[in-house]
Amino acid sequence: MNKRVILPIIVLVTSLIFWGVVQRSIQSPNLKEVIFWVKVALSFGLFSGSLAFGLLLSNSKYWAALNIFIPILVFWFLTNLGLITLVLGLLVFLIQFSYYTTIKSEQEQRLKVSIKKFLEKGIYGFIAGIIILVTLFYYFTPSVQEKSRQITIPKSLETFVQEFTTQTLLRNASPEVRAQIQTPEFQTQLGQEVQRTTKELLRQLDSWAGPYKKFFPLVLSIGFYLTLTAFTFLWNWLTLLFASLFLFIFKQLGLVKINSVQKEAEELELVN
Repeated sequence: MNKRVILPIIVLVTSLIFWGVVQRSIQSPNLKEVIFWVKVALSFGLFSGSLAFGLLLSNSKYWAALNIFIPILVFWFLTNLGLITLVLGLLVFLIQFSYYTTIKSEQEQRLKVSIKKFLEKGIYGFIAGIIILVTLFYYFTPSVQEKSRQITIPKSLETFVQEFTTQTLLRNASPEVRAQIQTPEFQTQLGQEVQRTTKELLRQLDSWAGPYKKFFPLVLSIGFYLTLTAFTFLWNWLTLLFASLFLFIFKQLGLVKINSVQKEAEELELVN
């Protein structure tokens, strides 16, 4: 068995894990939970690190192309394959393949094996390619597309408005009125009034934004992309960390070794 087959298999497994976490995170985000962010970060680092490591050990452009194409195929399988996903998927393929050529150029120039030195040049484009696919996945999520059909206000915002109104009334009320405000009957009436006001506001917003609602998913996706790129430093660090971890594991298993080789170099000399 060709040991190089191990790398595409690892990339396939990590990409399945990564896209599974992305799918669940977008459909059911739980932004207040620390474990939510830990899962997102670990799955991203595991996937990007395995892919970068696979490109590093690819001894030909065909193996590199296979490693790059696998997560894109998984992405196409999980989304509705259309012109946008097809074109941008191929664009990401070219970006990642360009990163592979950069890695190989760095390997030829360096005298010592260093994951950081091999991978850090061009890594921003590599990470941007992954973020583009994640943003596309977000764009085609049913909950995001639903934004183009109706405008909704989160229940948490209604609760905040009710609590804010209550606290404002309490600060300016006399002791007798303050006691009345805190009764369950008053709170129920206030909640109903907030709901009526919210519905009227939504009706007016829906009427005003009618012609522009079709652009809401695009605007949300652009905001999503910019948010992810703001954490590029973290994605870069996780990629290098997990790539280094894969190198350590492969060395311990005897799958890779570091050889000492002689390299010829040219020298420019002034002729006497």
